[in-house]
Amino acid sequence: MKNFKLMLATLLMAFSSATFAASMTFELGNHEDGALYDGVTNPYGLRLDDSGQTFTVGDNLPATFTGASLFLTFDPDDLAAGAVLSGTIVDNANGGAWVVNYTLSDLTAAPNGGFIAQTGIGTLTEVGGTTVFDLIGKSNGTGAFIFDNDGHRLGTSDGWVGRGWVEGYGSANDFLVIATPVPLPGAIWMMGAAVIGLFGARRRR
Repeated sequence: MKNFKLMLATLLMAFSSATFAASMTFELGNHEDGALYDGVTNPYGLRLDDSGQTFTVGDNLPATFTGASLFLTFDPDDLAAGAVLSGTIVDNANGGAWVVNYTLSDLTAAPNGGFIAQTGIGTLTEVGGTTVFDLIGKSNGTGAFIFDNDGHRLGTSDGWVGRGWVEGYGSANDFLVIATPVPLPGAIWMMGAAVIGLFGARRRR
């Protein structure tokens, strides 16, 4: 009985810790605001004015674009660790893939569970090509990147939205994306199943 209680307490502590202290990961997609279309047919989640390029982001790609996924990861309990955008996006003009590696830092809590980042640094690299754009966060009043469950420009009061501004490529270079939470890792669910299994084993005795 004592051993069972000890095992149960250990599993519950591990499960609780993994559930509430783990980083959150979101898959990003083009924002749904119709004003953000490039004037032809394609929505975009990133634009660089000087290069004349717009990029399609994430899981809501038009039918002509496939194979791109962009993710954002951060730990709401450890904002000092920063946040990371990583993955692949697609050039709307020619369908070419580009790799995003962008780290956000100097984070503070946003009102609805997200964050506000004051700085950002990284790269946007053409796959199979030679072009690399430096991504340097630019403050737009509040910060260089805001990510929050506030429905920004969605017409609702909630919904995860990320928006951020980038130096060096014109006056309105920006990310504007919606976000969908990625389910918790299977290991956490396995821990939960182990707890249930312990209860079942105890009842059979």
